[in-house]
Amino acid sequence: MRVRAALFEAPGVPLVVREIDLEGPGPGDALVRIDAVGICGSDLHVVKGEWVRPRPMVLGHEGAGVVEAVGADVEGLEPGDRVILSWAPACGECGPCLAGRPTACLPLRATPTRTPPRIPMRSARPSRTRRSATSTAWCGRP
Repeated sequence: MRVRAALFEAPGVPLVVREIDLEGPGPGDALVRIDAVGICGSDLHVVKGEWVRPRPMVLGHEGAGVVEAVGADVEGLEPGDRVILSWAPACGECGPCLAGRPTACLPLRATPTRTPPRIPMRSARPSRTRRSATSTAWCGRP
């Protein structure tokens, strides 16, 4: 399918809005229409040229949107659900997660540094325990 995305091509160059190809969801995937995306510090390192990543790429690995479609193996999500996406989802099993506070997830906090994943964006992968998901940045040619 074709979708519009703001592509980062090089440090010091404005983002370019183009249509790109996006694969449909696989059996364990959910396709999410992104309504909002956060550009955080790790994205700024890429924009400044301090971190080298494959380009062109769509910045942002945290966002919110609406589930458009789900793969055959996805449970607990359905089209129309509003979701929050994060590249570092909560475990869903520790005390804070079970108490409804996934941002205080103990295993997530126990990892002092994380590197954003470099997986071509096809969709979001839903968590089994919460309606949160992992999003990834698209890298490829328009």
